[in-house]
Amino acid sequence: MASESNAVQLIDYEGNFTIDMREFLKTRKMTKGLDYNTVGIIGCQSTGKSTILNLLFGTDFRTMDSTRGRSQTTQGIWLSKALEKDVLVLDLEGTDSKERGEDRTTFEHTSALFTLALADILVVNMWTSDVGRYTASNYPLLKTIFEINLKLFAQQSSRKVIFLLRDFNEQETPLQHLSSMIETDIAQIWTEIQKPEQYKFNKPSDFFEVEFATLSHKVYRFEDFKKDAEDFKRRFYDTDAEDFLFKNINRDLPLDGFPNYVEEVWTQVKSHKELNIPSQKQMVANFRCGEIKVDALKSVEGLIGELARTSEKSFNKNFDDVCKLICKKAMNEYEKLGQYYNTTQAYEERREELKRDLANALKPCFDAQIRYIKQTILKNVKEALKAEFPKGKAKLNFNVKADAIKERALQDFEEAATRVQILPDWNLDITTSEFEDIVDEEVSFFRHDQKKNLITETKNLLKNQLEPEVSRIFSEFAPDMWHQVATCRYQIMEKIEAECCEILNGMGADEDKIRQVLDEVSQTSFDSVKKKVDKISSSLEFHLKQHFNRVFNQDAKGFPRKWNQMEASGIEALYKQALQSCESGLDAFQLMKISKDWRDLPSQANEYKEEQERAAEVTTETPTPTGEEDDIDLD
Repeated sequence: MASESNAVQLIDYEGNFTIDMREFLKTRKMTKGLDYNTVGIIGCQSTGKSTILNLLFGTDFRTMDSTRGRSQTTQGIWLSKALEKDVLVLDLEGTDSKERGEDRTTFEHTSALFTLALADILVVNMWTSDVGRYTASNYPLLKTIFEINLKLFAQQSSRKVIFLLRDFNEQETPLQHLSSMIETDIAQIWTEIQKPEQYKFNKPSDFFEVEFATLSHKVYRFEDFKKDAEDFKRRFYDTDAEDFLFKNINRDLPLDGFPNYVEEVWTQVKSHKELNIPSQKQMVANFRCGEIKVDALKSVEGLIGELARTSEKSFNKNFDDVCKLICKKAMNEYEKLGQYYNTTQAYEERREELKRDLANALKPCFDAQIRYIKQTILKNVKEALKAEFPKGKAKLNFNVKADAIKERALQDFEEAATRVQILPDWNLDITTSEFEDIVDEEVSFFRHDQKKNLITETKNLLKNQLEPEVSRIFSEFAPDMWHQVATCRYQIMEKIEAECCEILNGMGADEDKIRQVLDEVSQTSFDSVKKKVDKISSSLEFHLKQHFNRVFNQDAKGFPRKWNQMEASGIEALYKQALQSCESGLDAFQLMKISKDWRDLPSQANEYKEEQERAAEVTTETPTPTGEEDDIDLD
């Protein structure tokens, strides 16, 4: 216990702050709360200030050895903690010391102001015999103190002043007479000090609660001295006593903010700046509430980190509950540590900041959950589109089916995203819009793939249906083979085009896109016919011989002719018929009479009719192709 009461020098002789105040309080188990008090003592040098403090509070301030003469014992300002109670005790360097010389006034005023700003109770220690004297009674210093305290009072900060009269003897001068003298002197000092205009007509008692205490002579009346000291001590400890000195002390500075406050006050008074107590306390509240806010955030860092890690890997159906739990834990921590500042503006401001900081800290977790939700639902979208529109197969009603998949995905996303949105600032409108764009891109990809499938599938279908028929027609070398080819192509293309248009309309394709696809398919039909023409033309002699043999050697049903049952004239007629058929086929292959536009069948039919009529009139005339046909010389 003794180690906790060791006195330390707070301000050295040169006026420098010398200790880590926070560490000082920590080692003495004074770290938080409002349940503490402060006492400071001023008085002339060698009047026993340190001695009485040691008696009252069990401190161990250094005291003077009177056997070696009277000299300065306490230098600067010393600090200790009472043994039996959370009371911080300030022991000031004595006034009117010869060691300070002419500089004493500056330090006296500075240290007195500093103590006045810190202490709940200011004890003025003085010899009874000095009552009525000017300097020995510290009246110049009291004048300064009263002026300063009046300013502090104007800032809603008042102090209790206890005049402790030493070597008191009731038989010589009654306390009532001494207190009356001091009160008269106070009234005189009051008339001399500079007062703010609003307090010009006030009395000292309006601002200062002045009380008195006495101590008998320590040497000549030692037993009485001990009784007096014990009675004075009781007034600091007995909370139920009527004359309890710490009664009605309104504390608004928590212990955890006290170190900052002490250092800032000393800095201000040392630099002779006007001290503003509420401003300094607000500054301390700002600082401490800021520290508490940081500590509250740190208390949930692990939980936020764990939430962030799990949010990347899976959907947390309890995400909102976890976030609320984290926020509640941090806010409870802040409110617990900052409860002693809860009447200050700084407390509310830092509290709101903590809410914003928590939102910012949890936002990456929310973003991670949204990313996971997007990835999961997008994967489902892809699988649904693949199942609905298998590769290599174009299907009807693409937009209707794709829109149903998209709508289901958006509903799933909105439902999941809403469950992880704990703050309205986490805008789901933007997030949903972004996800919709991603789904649209995926649908667009499948739409493009379906168009490619449609073109490929249609081309293959066209070739499979058209090319065998064209081969058959060409193999017969009929005079109207081009008309037959055009008719066959028209019939096949008419059906295929209708199916293409239905599928493309189901994809929402515009007219230009539809026309582009149909033109590509039409060109394929033309190329297929052209390919067959080129193939037969390259071996026309072979095909003519096959045709000749088929016409000459087979009957109309394709059976071999029975030559032993035929006359020579009949055989000659068959020969001429086969030869004529080959010549007609050869004539037909002189020019490819097929339009690039398969829809041009009526004009081709009319042209074929006209050719037939001309052929009947002039059998040797070669038909002239129209401008709508592609005239390709097969020789």
